[in-house]
Amino acid sequence: MPTATSQVVSQLQRSIARAIYGKEDAIQACADHAATRAATCLLKTCPASVKTTLAQAIAKSFHCSFQRIQFTSDLLPSDVLGVSRLQSGIARI
Repeated sequence: MPTATSQVVSQLQRSIARAIYGKEDAIQACADHAATRAATCLLKTCPASVKTTLAQAIAKSFHCSFQRIQFTSDLLPSDVLGVSRLQSGIARI
């Protein structure tokens, strides 16, 4: 890992660690994903294990907003993001 990236990851980890104590492995995983510009980082743990607080801390570290969505087993990404449909150029009469 280049030095500049390593410094950014370390700074991000310190920033998040101010909000969360004792979850170094989750903080490391999220910081690594952010450093590699990964689109998503899935945190799968038991309930009440600071996932929301971790997401809020990451958002604040990047000066972004945070919104939480409560998922159910039948929720699809298109339910949250919407759907784009391309219309055909052929008019039917």
